[in-house]
Amino acid sequence: GAGDRRELVASLLAFLKEYHIRGEEEAVRAMLQDVCAEGREPRPLGRWGCVAKRDVEAAVAALEAWKERGRETMPVHYWSLTNQQDVECFVLGKNDNGTLDLGYTLALDRTSASKRGADAKLVNPRRCDGWYAPPA
Repeated sequence: GAGDRRELVASLLAFLKEYHIRGEEEAVRAMLQDVCAEGREPRPLGRWGCVAKRDVEAAVAALEAWKERGRETMPVHYWSLTNQQDVECFVLGKNDNGTLDLGYTLALDRTSASKRGADAKLVNPRRCDGWYAPPA
């Protein structure tokens, strides 16, 4: 039903986020397109069976929306101009001007923001295997 489909799309989104922070997003997108029911090499994905192309497309659209919102919850390295070193933190949110609020801990209410208004160009994904999806 609709609930199962939402759960599937949420699972695919978590998988895409996991491989986004690993720098392998494009390969995973291509793989999902290939293995979906309408793809070049359809095959079942665990308990979901063959997934529909529309579910893959919904997950990819959700990933793009997450990226547009600043990649909230993503573990990152922030290059501190003050300290001249990378600092491990998390994206708490994106501001209207495109800058990011970052925190040493993950509190999305932004009360723990340790760096407000960080230049997005100084922020890079921090590989943290299993952050969004458990290792295979």
